[in-house]
Amino acid sequence: MFGVTSASFLQGPEGVAQQLATLAGITGTPVTSTTAAFQRALGHLGISRVSLASIYHRDGSQPFVDRLAEAGVETVGRHDFDAGSDREVATWGAGQIIDLVMRSLAPDAQAVVVPETALHTAGLGSVLDAAAGRPVLTATQVSLWDAYRLAGVSPLATAAGGLVAKHRS
Repeated sequence: MFGVTSASFLQGPEGVAQQLATLAGITGTPVTSTTAAFQRALGHLGISRVSLASIYHRDGSQPFVDRLAEAGVETVGRHDFDAGSDREVATWGAGQIIDLVMRSLAPDAQAVVVPETALHTAGLGSVLDAAAGRPVLTATQVSLWDAYRLAGVSPLATAAGGLVAKHRS
C-alpha cells in the first residue's frame, strides 16, 4: 500500500503505474496506492461525477482531477483550500473537515472526494456522508478499503461510511 495521496498522483498516469509496478516487484504481492484506490472505489460505487474537497492549491489539485478523469470520473464542483502544509491540516478537527466538504458540494455531484491522508478522517465516514447527503470518500478510507479488498477481507468498521457498507453487501 502506497498511502500518500499527492505522491501517488503528481507524476501522471505513468507515474502511478510505475509506482505500483515497483511496489509489486519489491513485495511480490498485490499493491495499491491512494490514487488507484480512489479510482477503484469510485468505479465500485458506480460514481461518475464528484465534488473535490482539496487542501491543495488549485494547481496542485489539478493532477488529481486528471487522474479521476482518466477513470471516467468528472469533477463537477471543487474547493481548493490551499493549506500551508499537511502538518497544518493534521491539526484540523471534525468541524473544519466537514466545512471543507460542504464548501465543495455541487448539486449534481454523486459523491465528494477528499484527497489528503494527513486529515484525521478515521471515524468520520458516516458523519461526512450524512453532512454532505452523499458518499464522502477520504484518502484514508479508500486506501484502507482497497488494501482490505486486495487481501480478500471485508472491513467491519461501522462508522466508515457508505464505501465500506457497499463493500460488505
